[in-house]
Amino acid sequence: MSTQKERIVAFLEARGELGVLNTELMPIAWRYSARIDNLRKDGYRIRASHIDKSIWRFTLLPQDPQQPQALQVAAELDEPKYLDFNEQLRTYVSGTAPGFVDSLT
Repeated sequence: MSTQKERIVAFLEARGELGVLNTELMPIAWRYSARIDNLRKDGYRIRASHIDKSIWRFTLLPQDPQQPQALQVAAELDEPKYLDFNEQLRTYVSGTAPGFVDSLT
């Protein structure tokens, strides 16, 4: 029998760009969000997109070895404030934003 993480990865790979809804992950792992977090720590790039109320879509993204790890994490977030965060992070990484941390609070 495969682990919950292996089953989730297989499901995400099978669905491709369509992604998998959190309601579809619940039968695999009641704590699917913890398994998604484990997979991200293992190096998988997984985008979470808010659909409606408590419905989320998870999509497995291709690996991009050229992109710094911090920018990969920011690219996986799909909420508007995080899209702005991605731009702020790029500015900070380039060294042109001394008040970067203060601007996030």
